[in-house]
Amino acid sequence: METYERLLSETDPSPGPKQTSPPAPLLKERGESLPLILSEGGKKVCSPFPLGEGRAGVATSWERQVGWSRGIGLLALCALHFALCASPASAVDTLRVTSPDPVLESWRWTAFDRGSGLAGPVRDIFEDRDGNIWFATDNGAQRYDGLRWTTYTTKDGLAHNQVRTVMQTRDGAIWFGTSDGGISRFDGKTWKTYTTADGLASNSMHWRGLLQARDGTLWAGCISPGGLSDTTGTRGGISRFDPSTQLRAGGKTWTTINVPGGPPRPNIDDIHEARDGSIWFTTMVFGGAVTATTSGHGVLRFQNGRWTRYTAADGLEGNTILELLESRDGSIWVASWDKGINRFDPSTGSGRGGRRWRTYTARDGLPEKVQFCSIWQAADGTLWAGGGSGRLCRLDPSAGSGRGGERWYAYAPEEVPQLSGYVLSQTTRNGMVWFCGWGEARASRFDPQGIWTV
Repeated sequence: METYERLLSETDPSPGPKQTSPPAPLLKERGESLPLILSEGGKKVCSPFPLGEGRAGVATSWERQVGWSRGIGLLALCALHFALCASPASAVDTLRVTSPDPVLESWRWTAFDRGSGLAGPVRDIFEDRDGNIWFATDNGAQRYDGLRWTTYTTKDGLAHNQVRTVMQTRDGAIWFGTSDGGISRFDGKTWKTYTTADGLASNSMHWRGLLQARDGTLWAGCISPGGLSDTTGTRGGISRFDPSTQLRAGGKTWTTINVPGGPPRPNIDDIHEARDGSIWFTTMVFGGAVTATTSGHGVLRFQNGRWTRYTAADGLEGNTILELLESRDGSIWVASWDKGINRFDPSTGSGRGGRRWRTYTARDGLPEKVQFCSIWQAADGTLWAGGGSGRLCRLDPSAGSGRGGERWYAYAPEEVPQLSGYVLSQTTRNGMVWFCGWGEARASRFDPQGIWTV
């Protein structure tokens, strides 16, 4: 196993791997010796896993694990064989060190800061199709390939060094939304910048305000110029890009849309395409500075040429919405700045008066007075939410609370010291979860799937 091979390489040459890497909190002390078996086919080798004189490690839980690292050399095999001969073999399974809650295992977290290569405060994290991780920072856009950092600034052709969001289109180009310079497109060789002169609603963007729909259309959500507050909903807006001639009126490649039924050009934060093809937009009043009293203009949905606006009148609690998620069951979840987490079930109700929205608050386990800014679904289906002051919450449907049979668990800040500020996240295709605090010069990578095998 790769995990065992790594452990063995970090030990001294004496027979049996020492406990040098597995985290101590995962192990309990036990008085008797516990030999461990590695097996491949009919071959078995045994090695003790000593914690100290007369003690051995035992995990909080264990599973049968078959297979052993082909990288174990002959000397290591001989050493393990010696241990097998010298120790009574009463176990026939490999011990797999696990824990009831991986979030609390510090070894799963990797920290990144300026010393690691980050250019500055992080505003967004994105994974491209090649597995590179992009960071939108206040000092340019950065690409991290797992070993090297590459930074792009205005010297390279970027529209503005304060980058707010990153997105990749199907042609492989990377798009950057900036705080006050418009949108830049980079195809790996050349740069192209789009501004209000090209039809954009504004040159300022917030995080995750770029989307390419399945039909190839690009959508951009803009905020008021320079991030200034706008309570009127007239200084931000939604712009649509299409290279076809139908949308190139006057030579402009972007068309700004005036949304009917309310403020025509609200500040836009997040854009998401649902499985049914509808495009959802979250709105907010603020464009930069955030206060606890800010209120926005609800959630917008565009489908088949028609716009629908959801606000408090429809059961949506809190009109300032920062991020939106469609879960696997088709529900729409939104992180509300000051009113908790909202869930929209398209299969029930009738919109206004139908109360399709359900709100989760402190009564459902969420911490009080926390501004929620992110929500995502893990590979195992678990719903997570992030908020201010480094707060991390997990929805546990099995817990039951008397209000729909669902309850949130809120981690205390001291339980997850790796997180701080307004927690934003990006889940990668390999199951890793990247976190950053909005505007903080640090990021963390969490590995929920890795195991220590001894």
